[in-house]
Amino acid sequence: MLVADKGKDILSGQGTFWDSGKINSSQPATVYYKGKPLSSNHTYYWKVKIWEKQGQTVYSKPAHFTTSILDSQLWLASWIGEGIGQEPVNPEGFYQEGMEVDTKGDSIKYGENSLLIRKEYEFSKPVAKANVHICE
Repeated sequence: MLVADKGKDILSGQGTFWDSGKINSSQPATVYYKGKPLSSNHTYYWKVKIWEKQGQTVYSKPAHFTTSILDSQLWLASWIGEGIGQEPVNPEGFYQEGMEVDTKGDSIKYGENSLLIRKEYEFSKPVAKANVHICE
């Protein structure tokens, strides 16, 4: 497996963060990452090289993943969704059952197991990319 922090490196076959080399195993799902430490909020690219019985090799298509916040000191957000509060605006009749709304008005519990969390934001410039980190 190759892992890099730049897509062009993966495309050229360079695992700048990790190159596992050939791993002889009948259980490929047990291969764990052993490369350079990953950073918070960063996109990494990867692909897998497969050795066939005839000795030929083939790479998987490149893919990517993005890490979340790995250092608690970087967590600057505030929690949403607690307590009971005012009725939500319901112009389309979306909510069909009785509901509970938190005091901030940013989460709604309806039905037995459903929770809708919402939060409005205004940005001072256009957004090119956004990541949402959700935990339960």
